[in-house]
Amino acid sequence: RARAAAMADPFAAPAPDGEQAGEAAGEGAGSVPPPPTYESVVMSQQIEVPVATTGGQAGAGGPEGALEVKVSDPVEQGKGMGAYVSYRVQTTTSLPQYQKGEMEVIRRFRDFSWLHDRLVDRYKGIVVPPLPEKDVVQKFQMNMEFIEKRCRALNVFINRVCQHPQLRLSQDLQLFLEATESVWQFEVARATGGGGGMLHKTMSAARRALKDLQMSTSNLVTGKSISEEEDGEYLEVKKYFIALESSVNEIYRQSTRVVERQLKLGMSVSDFGRAMRDLGEAEEEESSGLKENFLHMADCAEAQGDKLKEFAAELDEKTVEPMKEAARYMYSVKTVLNDRASSLTAWHQRRSEVDGRKARLQRLKTTPGIPDSKVSDAEQELNLAERKAEAAKELYHSIKERMVSELRNFQVTRAADLHKILLEFAEHQKRASEEQLAAWKELAPKLAT
Repeated sequence: RARAAAMADPFAAPAPDGEQAGEAAGEGAGSVPPPPTYESVVMSQQIEVPVATTGGQAGAGGPEGALEVKVSDPVEQGKGMGAYVSYRVQTTTSLPQYQKGEMEVIRRFRDFSWLHDRLVDRYKGIVVPPLPEKDVVQKFQMNMEFIEKRCRALNVFINRVCQHPQLRLSQDLQLFLEATESVWQFEVARATGGGGGMLHKTMSAARRALKDLQMSTSNLVTGKSISEEEDGEYLEVKKYFIALESSVNEIYRQSTRVVERQLKLGMSVSDFGRAMRDLGEAEEEESSGLKENFLHMADCAEAQGDKLKEFAAELDEKTVEPMKEAARYMYSVKTVLNDRASSLTAWHQRRSEVDGRKARLQRLKTTPGIPDSKVSDAEQELNLAERKAEAAKELYHSIKERMVSELRNFQVTRAADLHKILLEFAEHQKRASEEQLAAWKELAPKLAT
């Protein structure tokens, strides 16, 4: 407990609770018992996930050192409404802040969600990698396909965090990767105010909405827009990313349709093969060769139908899932854009408060008979308002400065990711077509005899 307290940032504000809807109904911070020994309950079907090596890059803002993480071995815990899946998280690192070079912990989805929300809250202006969506309906079904996809997506998320030059140094990430179950639950409960994280998140959202309404009213009165203070280049970049989000979402939607159609084609070819087999077995005359031709066609069609379904599953993993993550990443970029807009709004609000305090102080000073104590109080209020305005200004410029490198790095990473997706898609289509062509080409001479 003392070690965990030393790791935690004493100046950090409580973060919103990342609990998945329906995952913890009636569940306290320490009420979930540790999962059983993994070797005895790991699902029989192993899920292959990539392991990313994230050595520090010179000049990238992070120290030299490897940080390798693997999310694997999902285990279903419980049944019904309270069911969830836990994962083995294995880490190998040479970063000096970690006490061990190799670690292994058990985490569930809500733990990943807590880490994500914590990073978003603490690192304003940084594009935090996205989590897989909180699909409550799929969660309760607990089928192997859903579990496999979520395991792969969580593995991608945590490794992208580890690759980021600032996020990889986060104390929250270190806590996530190396804290024991008891320490982890204690620290999460402490950071979220003993389970009040959702209330904190709701109240914060309400306060932001009220402030935005106040600023909008002020803008209507003054006839000014906050965006007018943003430079034109940034506004063009913002416009570009909004358009890019629409394009990425459309590619994801269309790639999903390609997979669905390829899967349906595979099922149709398999059905065609079975119909051919029934027809061949019903044929009584073998001397004409018709029965043998029907059965040859059935063998080929059934085999190729299975192949098409395998190709569809591979295409889903290599193209659709990465495009889905790319679409989620665009939402993360929008979060950063919104952070910048919110910080500029907050700065404007603080400046307005300073102007109001100054006007009040001036009125008090020029009004006869006002006690000195009231003037003194007004001066203190003005000083406090000026300090808050300066802090808001610093936050805005900090986010603005961070975004320059963040959006540039995001573009580089996005280009590399999309190039890989497109290349694998083309190679997949080429291989599938060649194998299909070879199979039908081999069949043709058999039918001619």
